[in-house]
Amino acid sequence: MIAVLFYLIQRPSEFTGSHFLGAAIFSPTVITGVILLCSFILAVLLVLYLYYINRKIASSNKQLTSEITQKELEIEQYKGKLKQYKGNIDKTLSKISSLQKFKKTLITNLNHEIRTPLNNLMGVSNMILSDMVKNDKKNLAYYAEILDSSSSRLLNVLEKVMDIDSIDSKKIILDLQPIPVIELLSDLIEGFKKVADERNLSIFMDIRYTPNAYADVMALHKILHALIDNAVKFTVAGEIIIATGYLKDKNEIFIKIKDSGVGIDSEYLPYIFDSFGQENMELSRPFEGLGLGLSHAKKLLELMNGHMHIASKKNEGTTVSVFLVPYHELIKA
Repeated sequence: MIAVLFYLIQRPSEFTGSHFLGAAIFSPTVITGVILLCSFILAVLLVLYLYYINRKIASSNKQLTSEITQKELEIEQYKGKLKQYKGNIDKTLSKISSLQKFKKTLITNLNHEIRTPLNNLMGVSNMILSDMVKNDKKNLAYYAEILDSSSSRLLNVLEKVMDIDSIDSKKIILDLQPIPVIELLSDLIEGFKKVADERNLSIFMDIRYTPNAYADVMALHKILHALIDNAVKFTVAGEIIIATGYLKDKNEIFIKIKDSGVGIDSEYLPYIFDSFGQENMELSRPFEGLGLGLSHAKKLLELMNGHMHIASKKNEGTTVSVFLVPYHELIKA
């Protein structure tokens, strides 16, 4: 259109006079005005087109930004899930490692703890047969003592393993009733006197007011027996003090067993209640045992709503504190 108008401006004579009716409207002024008007319209259209294009681009950018944000959120969620999966995998690997270590320790300890008394039993049995053939009876009492000791050791291992399995599988049933703590301790200490005398150990009792405990008599007997046995076993020479009493402010019975034995290294204390754990797990270790005592005792104690605390220093000794529910509180309730 603009080209045509320019053509008319350049050749106005061709459309004047008798050749073109109304040629006045094609005067340069009018044509210039028309050109300007068309240019303005084109400019407006161009601006509108550019505005439309800009809106489309802005809308597309907004949509893309929203999609990118959504994808970033999804990526973060996937990262969180991956982190969680990695954490779960790490925990699983840690458990597998612990189970492998547990299996190795279990097999090693069971081999040692069962093989040693079995070898004793077999050896003594052969000696008894030999002496019976020779009609020599003076050594039979000594052999019988070894048989009894080895058999008790095997039975103790078996009972602890079975008890822990029953506790873990929640099959164990306790008969909670009032238990005279001091009487039970006195009987236990009497049973350890012979071993203590052989090891030049002194066992003292520090008795204060101690009400009956609300506990299972067999379970409490096992707990205290294991703790006193540990105190005797890990104390080469010195003394063991067993204190009892009642904490009125906490409404708890306490039993503290303090020895002057080898003590426990601070690095091992956090793992002291692990099953099959001893600070020294080598077969050449100086102290026998599967390492079930404290783990077994703690689990039984918790079933009776009790708890345990251990304080120890290497080469200075160990204090094990047992806390029990008193029976009189239950009567009041």
